[in-house]
Amino acid sequence: MKDDYPLIEVPLRAPEAFLEDGLFAAAAQAAFYLALGSLLDRRWRDEVLTSALHAEQYPLPRVPPRNEPFTYERIRNAGRGRFSFPFVPSEEWRKAAFEAARTTFEEPTPENAGVAIELGLSSPNQLVRVAALVSAGDHFAPHRFFRRELVRELVETEDRLVAEIATTALARWQTLPVESVRQAAPESGHRGGQKTCLIVNGTMPPSWSIHTGMPDTWWRPGGDLHDYLLRGSRPDTYHAPDFYEWEGGYSLFAHEVAAKNLVHWQSCHEDLALDVITHSHGGNMTMMATWWGLQIDRLLLLSCPVHWGAPMRQPCLANVGSVQSIRIQFDLVILADRGGQRFPPGTIPEHVLPLWFVSHSTTHKSATWRSQALDRFI
Repeated sequence: MKDDYPLIEVPLRAPEAFLEDGLFAAAAQAAFYLALGSLLDRRWRDEVLTSALHAEQYPLPRVPPRNEPFTYERIRNAGRGRFSFPFVPSEEWRKAAFEAARTTFEEPTPENAGVAIELGLSSPNQLVRVAALVSAGDHFAPHRFFRRELVRELVETEDRLVAEIATTALARWQTLPVESVRQAAPESGHRGGQKTCLIVNGTMPPSWSIHTGMPDTWWRPGGDLHDYLLRGSRPDTYHAPDFYEWEGGYSLFAHEVAAKNLVHWQSCHEDLALDVITHSHGGNMTMMATWWGLQIDRLLLLSCPVHWGAPMRQPCLANVGSVQSIRIQFDLVILADRGGQRFPPGTIPEHVLPLWFVSHSTTHKSATWRSQALDRFI
């Protein structure tokens, strides 16, 4: 399965990216379609606009949120006379997609954004097509049609990033919202004892290893980041057979179970003082655990989707010495998650890598740690 994306240091901008070929263009196009999906919903709009303001190299159209789901008739009427719906031939797609994106910048209406997303469904590039499907699954009726199409793309893909985006959206759609989580009174203070560095994995659907044939092991003893730290700046990285890991479920309930298990793990290792490195929703799960008494000296959040307003999606500062976030710009998987890219100002300091769009796993790769000197944060 493809997992060798080059690093993108200078992003192509929409709508001009639609006139180009190659990965850099496809990543920028995918970001555009995913961002439109966030702009069209009041729950997600402000965060993606704020991210764009702080990432001036990739501006977004000021599309207002929609009032009701798009129907095919509504989109067809909006694009009538301009595009050949429902399918645009591949030889015509680039020009049509550029025109639709340009129109969305010039006339930022929900209908024009919907037309642009509809055109994205005909892209000859699977990454771009899947990004458009995620936004269509959020906003187009009937939702089930587009969500079934996303499942088909997931089954057929040979691309790890495409699989990550698709599984993230599908998991989000299958998760029921939870208004509150039982919150315990946290313990205060920090455990003393021997210092150790614990690595916590992120979201990893149970079918991931079966589907991809590429089980993630980077956090385990013998894994990429684990061995990099153990043999380098953190020889105290935990490597005993009872290392902590969780199943990587997406739901709030799965996070609650994993968080309590992490607290229990620490209670079985009371002689250890923890620095913790987390990836993706492993960061949200670990922050939840601090509200049940998990005590951490230093917490490093890699590519953590921000859900600051959700229950217990912030660290309990009574139990955490310091927190640091590291991320790339406009992470496509976080866009599909509809989480924020940035923590609110004045909360958690962040270090933004000079990299764009791809991929979500970049922050936990040892090659990135070497090239970006990330050891200084832990």
